This record gives sequence, C-alpha cells and structure tokens, in this order.
Amino acid sequence: MKILKPVFIIAIVSVFSLFIVFPNVDAAGIDFQYQHKETWKNLGAMLSPHESCEGCGLMGIVIDSNDNLYVIDSNQLIKLTTANEILWTVIFDFNLSGELFLNQNNEIFVVVSDEEIRKYSQLGKLVETWSIGDFTSLDHSSFIYVDQEEYVYIFEYDPNTAKTQNLATMNSGRDSTYMIGTIKKFDLSGNHLKTYEQMGLLKLKDNLGNLYTTESGKIVKYDVDEKKISEFGTQEHRGDAGTFFGHADTIIVDSNGIIFATGGVYGPINIFDEEGNFSGIGEYGWGSKSYGHPMGIALDSQNNAYVTDHSKNTILVYERISLEAASQNNSSQTEGGGCLIATATYGSEMALEVQQLRELRDNQLLQTESGTAFMGMFNDIYYSFSPVIADYERENPYFKEAVKLAITPMISSLSLMENAESESEVLSIGISVIMLNLGMYLGVPAIVVIGIRKALF
Repeated sequence: MKILKPVFIIAIVSVFSLFIVFPNVDAAGIDFQYQHKETWKNLGAMLSPHESCEGCGLMGIVIDSNDNLYVIDSNQLIKLTTANEILWTVIFDFNLSGELFLNQNNEIFVVVSDEEIRKYSQLGKLVETWSIGDFTSLDHSSFIYVDQEEYVYIFEYDPNTAKTQNLATMNSGRDSTYMIGTIKKFDLSGNHLKTYEQMGLLKLKDNLGNLYTTESGKIVKYDVDEKKISEFGTQEHRGDAGTFFGHADTIIVDSNGIIFATGGVYGPINIFDEEGNFSGIGEYGWGSKSYGHPMGIALDSQNNAYVTDHSKNTILVYERISLEAASQNNSSQTEGGGCLIATATYGSEMALEVQQLRELRDNQLLQTESGTAFMGMFNDIYYSFSPVIADYERENPYFKEAVKLAITPMISSLSLMENAESESEVLSIGISVIMLNLGMYLGVPAIVVIGIRKALF
C-alpha cells in the first residue's frame, strides 16, 4: 500500500497536467516574486489602443526618483503617476523609435529617430535637440543609448556582415538578427571619448559603470575596463524564464544588482541574480493579466514593476512580495477556497459542480494522508495558472463554453470519489478515476482517429 501512495499522487497530478502548462520555477537565489496588481488598458482617460496602426503602441518606459513614469506611446511622450494619472503629453508628427532615458536631474532624453535626440524637462518643455550627425557620419541606421551622466553611446555595425550572418542562421530555428559591432562614446558636444569593440547592443550602464549588452539569446555584462564579467540567458523560441529568442528589449537593475530584462515577442520577463539564478514575472497569454510582447520595464521606489506590452497596448503593474508572503497568500487562497476555473465556468461558487469539488476536497482528500499530499502538489501547480484561465473565461464566453465542455466529464467522474472513506479506498477509487479519465481524454479520441484513418485508407 505504501508503494501505491506515490504512484497515486503522481498519476493524478499527471491527469490534471493534461490541461495545463507548468509554470516557471522560482530561483533559489532570488527571495521574492511578483504578483499581478493591475492592468492599465488605456493611459488615463485620454488614449485608446492603436489596433490598426503599424508601428504604434506602447514601447519604452522609465521612472524618475519621484516615482513619476514616462512612456512612449506611438507618437507621444507621456508623463503619468503610479496611479495612472496623466500629468502631461508631448505629441510628435510621427511615431517615435521607442527609446527614452533619464539623466540625474530627472530630465528625459528621447530618441526621436535614428537621426535625432531630444531632451525634455520634467515639465515636458523641449530643452535641446541633437542630430546624430553631431556624433557620427554613418550613412546607415545605428542604435543609441544615453546614460545618466548624459554621455551618448552609438552602436555601429557593418550591415553586410549582419546580412551574411542572418542568411547563415535563418534555417537554424534561432533569431536571425546578428548585432555585434562597435560602440562609440561621446559627450553632448560631439567629442569622441572612447570606443568599445566587438560588443552587442548596449542597453544599460549601471551606477558602478558596468555595461550590459544584449546579443541573440543572452545578456552580457562588462566591467568598467571592458572585461566580460558574466553572461545570462539561453536562446529559445517562446521559452520559459531564463531564455531569450532574440535581443532583450530593455535591461534594468534594482538597488541590489538584480537584473530585469524583457525578452521581446512572447516574453518572457526575466530576472537574474549575479550567480545566474533566474526567475520571471507574469506569463504569456490571452487574458488581461498576461502579456503578449513585453517591451519596456521600470521599477518604482517600492520595486513594483511596470511593464509596457507593445502588442496589447497595455501597462501591466506587478507588486513585489517576499516568497514567504507569497506562500502565505497561496495557503489562504487554498484553505477553504473554491476552484477558480470551475467557479468562472459555472458562474458561481454555489454552483452544484463547484460545491461538489469543494466537498470532495474537504470530506475525502484532506481526510487521508495520500489525499493531503496530493492537494499540496496540486495547489502549487493549479494556483499558478488558474487565475489567468478564469479571467479569460470571464472575458470570452466562447472560451468559457469550451472549458465547460472539456471539464464537465472529468467533474462527473470525480463523483465516484464520494464513496471513498478510508486510506485504501481513496487510493483504489482514485486510481480507477485516473484510468477512467485517461480513457475519456486520450483513449476515446485515439480510437476515433484510428477509425477515421481506417475508413479513409
């Protein structure tokens, strides 16, 4: 019987895993995580999503020492509070490139295009304008970064080399954008101060003078002497935390040196510590709490994260909480709580199906050792993804009906567990229910497919 217990637990979790994607695992060296707080679908009451405008949408975002946010939305530079109240807007006659930076006085540098940089005051007044021709004579596009001390870094690369590398990698399943080149440092008077050879795109210079560049699938950190300190990330298409498909759109660090980086289309939003441990923020998906293309990220004084989603034209706000607090939240959610997906599917916590699941948990599973062990494993998995599914059900009635169609047979089969009163009965009936669900969700479709193939061929 002791051998059957772990088999029962693993098997029943496997059945439920037919309907889920396993979440990212928190890194051992990162003692916090982020939970979704709110989603700003429009900035204040002024703006609406740019659904049919190519190149439009939310892009870069920064936050000043007073916790004021500055964000690029298509052809607008917007200043707003952390309560989503717009303070002012600067409107341009064309869409911006998306990059913006802050100096030590909370003044804003906007990369208007690959040919121009503008500086704005905290009140939104234009202070000064520079042409890229003031710094370089390149006749092709370059990439620009401005640090807090107002030094300008221009990334230069050979387009012919990039094209050759792109052709070599197009069929490899990896990002085909090759960006390794030369970074030149200038002051605002156009004086060339320094050259960095063979580096990726510069995305950040921290308070210690360390440089963070991005290459396909990774972030590279250099010290002030241009010595490579470490690399973070691996290349994977639509991967989990710790991966990038292409370049990181934005890189920032918090006061403890923890690195945050957005992974482009599909994400993820990565968190790295100096030892290479990694975690993530949120997840890709359809619901209002998930992201599509996280582009910019900024942290306020409380380390809450603000992420611009370019594809959905929203700002996602995430609250930082300790792992201990997160564990307590999960415990309070699961103790005496209902099933989020079933509640959204059937419309009420008082629905017969929801009450059935609650009674099964309280009266059968939690009364036995095996059932209690299963619930512990199941809750860790279930509450990591169920809020997203439940939210999307409320937003999309067709999806809600599809979920109802999928889970109703499984809920009906679980009624067999109502007869389980002892440890042995929970194990034996539980295994029977597992086999029944495997037959319904895997066996029957397989038989139908085989039958159709025989009839056709």
